Amino acid sequence: MKIKHLLFATCFALLSVSCTRETLGFHTASEGTGTILLSVIPDGITTKATSPDITALSHETRIEKVDIYVFESSGLLNLHHQTDKISEAIPLSVTTGDKEIWAVLNGPALSGIVRVSDLKEAIISLQDNQATPSGGTFTMAGSNTCKVTASGTAACNITAERFVARVRLTKVDVQLPVSYGSVTFPYVMLTNVVADQRLDGGKGQGVWYNKKGRTESGAIINGNGSAKAQAEAVTFHAWNKQVNNRTTVDLTGEPMYFYGFDNPATQDKTDAYGAFLEEPTRLVVAATISGRTYYYPVTIPGLARNKAYEIQLTITGLGSDDPDVIPQRGDASATVIVKSWGEGAVINETI
Repeated sequence: MKIKHLLFATCFALLSVSCTRETLGFHTASEGTGTILLSVIPDGITTKATSPDITALSHETRIEKVDIYVFESSGLLNLHHQTDKISEAIPLSVTTGDKEIWAVLNGPALSGIVRVSDLKEAIISLQDNQATPSGGTFTMAGSNTCKVTASGTAACNITAERFVARVRLTKVDVQLPVSYGSVTFPYVMLTNVVADQRLDGGKGQGVWYNKKGRTESGAIINGNGSAKAQAEAVTFHAWNKQVNNRTTVDLTGEPMYFYGFDNPATQDKTDAYGAFLEEPTRLVVAATISGRTYYYPVTIPGLARNKAYEIQLTITGLGSDDPDVIPQRGDASATVIVKSWGEGAVINETI
């Protein structure tokens, strides 16, 4: 059986609301053709929300491009199809046989995809996943298999999941001893953030942002000058909120959202010299009390993609002098509510 070389034939179909592009891959001359009718559904926020608190925000559902990859059972690429529209089923003309289909939404620019392993091993970066109301998108991906027969039509559905997890601060309750006055919260940040990931969801190349709440040069992040957070749009929020003691602040109406990639770490790990290996992702609330800055880090063990984490913080004492050091027991407590856009779990943490 003779295999044709990769054909870089590109066709453009200009539609009223979308554009598409196709690149044919490896196939054999003797194979017949059939059609895959593909439906792509963004999962999680847009399709399984059961609480108003996790209703999709516009920037979380923004889709600017879709890449469809169809692979032969051998793993070789059969078809690469690009579009910017998934509101309707997408017809794909392919050769017959068993196929593995991948949908990548808002993905990075990829080249040299010849085998399915090339796609699975491609790296995505949090730097390219900084969606905010003013712009940007989140990468989503999913796959499925189907069998295509000659002159037949095979229906195939793919659920595409976001690679980021959403972390949200929803409440701060200030219950300091009565001798203290008001508290100012200058900023909130996400630390120990995994910043790269394989497209198949596997571990990336070990890139971390905001390690231990510090810049690459070792300065504590505060949002000023050279002490800015990495991927600042999704890991840092300047708040500058003054709160009276014995007051509860409800943040459900404020955009206190943070995003990071899957981080399975549940405890701090260092090498033989004490250097950073991995740590759980933490939401750190900075507070200025009597002219001094204290930190209240809330550990999120096993941060998982496409899940929503809602954090409620109660402050009862002075925090830590370091954003990566847990305060003395009893200085604060936190409730972390984990939602997978379905049933939720609750983690109670005393810090």
